[in-house]
Amino acid sequence: MILQAALNGARRREEHAAVPLTPAAIVADAVAAVRAGANEVHVHIRDETGAETLRAEAVDALLGALRQALPGTLLGVSTGLWIEGDHARTAACIGQWRNRPDYASLNMGEAGAMAVAAALHERGIGLELGLFDEADVEAALAADLTTGAFRILIEVTEPEPAHALAVAERMLARLRAAGVSKSLLLHGMEATVWPLFDLAARHGLSQRLGLEDGLTLPEGTIAGHNAAIIAAGRQRNGTQR
Repeated sequence: MILQAALNGARRREEHAAVPLTPAAIVADAVAAVRAGANEVHVHIRDETGAETLRAEAVDALLGALRQALPGTLLGVSTGLWIEGDHARTAACIGQWRNRPDYASLNMGEAGAMAVAAALHERGIGLELGLFDEADVEAALAADLTTGAFRILIEVTEPEPAHALAVAERMLARLRAAGVSKSLLLHGMEATVWPLFDLAARHGLSQRLGLEDGLTLPEGTIAGHNAAIIAAGRQRNGTQR
């Protein structure tokens, strides 16, 4: 069971002043998150304008800096279709990376997911397979993508907490019934972050926190930065055991 720090995602600075967008800010934020208790780091690479990118020059530069600052820490990136806008272009970018992440998240429901999965496999990059709902679970099982995945990422998009908890339970039950034994990471978004964080703890699953997913601490106040969210998660896990 690990705690992953999701530092920025598609967040804009207007949403939170501490969202790290520049390479220097991302590296500093990652170091602070690990010191606060994160076991690994997931980032969305940004270019010089702050826009998301998978271009090799940006990926290589940031991952090189992160490896130097956090030797031994697992590093992951997003391959969300919206970043490059085309799965073939995404796969081409992956083929050009020199500094490879340990794993990359891939959303099962996106067009071209299989091509991107193949590109990651070819480069020896772990597949963190993102499943949003029960339909994604069935699609992943049918395509046999769960077998070769580094990890299954259960990221429920249902916004209402009670409904999100129910969806997550059904997804977990289906994966277990199918005999999936891969590592599972469960996380929520916005209002469901902390309810699903607690559910993950109850099931002994890996967890994810950070400004990408939600801006608040457990009591509902806005967090000052990613490290504060990670520290709150570590404290919450400790008090619930």
